[in-house]
Amino acid sequence: EFGSTILTVILGTSILFEIVGPVLTKLSLYLTHSYSLNINDIVVNETDEDGEERSEIEKLIDRVKTIQARIPEHELNEDEEAFTEEAIEYYNNIHFNKFRNRRIK
Repeated sequence: EFGSTILTVILGTSILFEIVGPVLTKLSLYLTHSYSLNINDIVVNETDEDGEERSEIEKLIDRVKTIQARIPEHELNEDEEAFTEEAIEYYNNIHFNKFRNRRIK
């Protein structure tokens, strides 16, 4: 009897929080001005050196170039080269054997 009462209370509060929780969360974020419904307040327009607005693709290309510039050059040492060669040979052997086994059947 006591267990069913606890189960009822837990299920009732869970359902209540599932229904009311998201609504109250969104309301509290809106009342504290944590987000805006105006798109111009959210999106920052970037301009190039000439003062012209850039397209999303141009912005993306610039970001990729910036990330690529930050990546340091890496040269393979002897162990890495040996591992890579063995991995390629192993991969080729597996695929060759699969192909050969298909032809025999």
